[in-house]
Amino acid sequence: MSSKKKGALSNAQLKNKQLDVTKASTVIQTYVQMILQQPDLKLVALPNLPAHQQTARSHGNNWNATILPLMAKTDADIIDYANKFEAFYEDLVKYAKDLNNPESRKKFVEGLKLLQNTIKKKDANVAQVVKDLSSFHTNLNTDFGNFESDVNTAAVKIEGDSGEIKSLSKQLDAISDAMDKDIGLMAGGAVTIVAGVAMIVFGAISEIPSGGMSTALIGGGVLVVSAGTVMETFGSQDYSQQIEKQKSTREKLKGIKIELVGLKTTKGQIGNFVKALQSAITAASSLQAAWGALDADLQELITALQDVNPDDGSWVLDELSRAKKDWADALDQAKKLQPDGKVPTKLYQNLQDAFKEMKPRGSA
Repeated sequence: MSSKKKGALSNAQLKNKQLDVTKASTVIQTYVQMILQQPDLKLVALPNLPAHQQTARSHGNNWNATILPLMAKTDADIIDYANKFEAFYEDLVKYAKDLNNPESRKKFVEGLKLLQNTIKKKDANVAQVVKDLSSFHTNLNTDFGNFESDVNTAAVKIEGDSGEIKSLSKQLDAISDAMDKDIGLMAGGAVTIVAGVAMIVFGAISEIPSGGMSTALIGGGVLVVSAGTVMETFGSQDYSQQIEKQKSTREKLKGIKIELVGLKTTKGQIGNFVKALQSAITAASSLQAAWGALDADLQELITALQDVNPDDGSWVLDELSRAKKDWADALDQAKKLQPDGKVPTKLYQNLQDAFKEMKPRGSA
């Protein structure tokens, strides 16, 4: 076995895979923010919707409290190992320069074994993250199934031919017809009043030469005016009532449509959450594999150094120098990534408030 195997003391994939984990974590946190911000959805046809929403929020809070810190720890683990390698570096270089000395070789190998023990712990930490992410994935699939069921139920009970939207639309049509009739009553009443007034005026004029012959005509005119007034008053009162009904029904219809948008949006967000979580599982699994590969590389180096070779010192020093640079780069990236992944959230009590706040400034 050749002991001159590059990558024995570092693995560039660790840096790359850690970046993938952080990206996935940040994407997920964005979806968590959306789910926690989603206002309470209220649709009479979907009695289980509030419970489904509460469960989804619970899972979002669980992500923030439990899973996110574990994912952040994978970044901290790289920082920890990079710092430890830096702390060991000078002594390892000192022993590498004197590898032909059995005691120096022994101490060098002991130093590598200490680093290897740390690597195994980091591997185990990521393995736990993968396990927890997989369990969390199951919960999210349940959430998605709940909201998918809600959307499917809404398609029948709310959006279908016999649904609430259709029913409310028919109510609006009926209200519109009633208002048209009221307008007709008011218009008919006004015409009758005008006709009655004309008869009264004509009767009064006729009374002068007729000596009372047109009294009945005047009385008829008064009756016509009275009937017209009743018709106009009735039409006006009912019209006012229909306006209130129309306003109330329109608001109810508008509210249902807004809540439906919220429901479908939430389903889409959770669907994207599920996909992002799968990406996180893949990234974390790859990160674990990178730690495992480094463990195997280091074990290969330790095994190779069991056989004394006068040339070992030269290539080991080169390997140490290369690894120092790799870990310095990984440390620099890890420190930059540390602040990522935490997004503030705000819960709205109703969708209208959320829309108002999200509306761009200056828009109507």
